Amino acid sequence: QPVVEVPVKLYMPPRIEVKPSNVLVSASSAIQQASVSIVNSGETAINILEIKKSRPEIQTQFYPEPDGRSYKLQVTLPAGFRTPMEGDRITIRTDDEDYQEIVIPVRTNPAAPRPLGMAPARPR
Repeated sequence: QPVVEVPVKLYMPPRIEVKPSNVLVSASSAIQQASVSIVNSGETAINILEIKKSRPEIQTQFYPEPDGRSYKLQVTLPAGFRTPMEGDRITIRTDDEDYQEIVIPVRTNPAAPRPLGMAPARPR
C-alpha cells in the first residue's frame, strides 16, 4: 500500500490558561467591568485560596464554570479608574503545586481614546 506523509502540528494548551491574559482599562467616567476566564485543561481542579489586589478599588468576584475545574473572574473598576505607569495587578493564590499564584495585570489601554481636555503624555 502507498504511504502518505502528512505534516501534523499538535497543540497542547497550558494546563492553566488565563483568557484574556490581562485586563485593559479605558479612561472612562463610567464603571467598567471585565471578565477573565481561568481555564483548567488538566484533570484535577484547583482551589482558590486568596485574591490579592494591588488597590482596594479593584473589585473581584469568582464564579465556577460548569466543567468544575475552571473559573470566571468578574472585575469591576470604579468610574474614572486609571492605572499607574507600572500597572496594577490581581494575584490569585491557589492550592496547586505548579500554579501557586496566577497574576493578572491590569493596565490602562494606551490605544483608548482620552477624555476631552486630557493631553497626551509627553515623551521623556
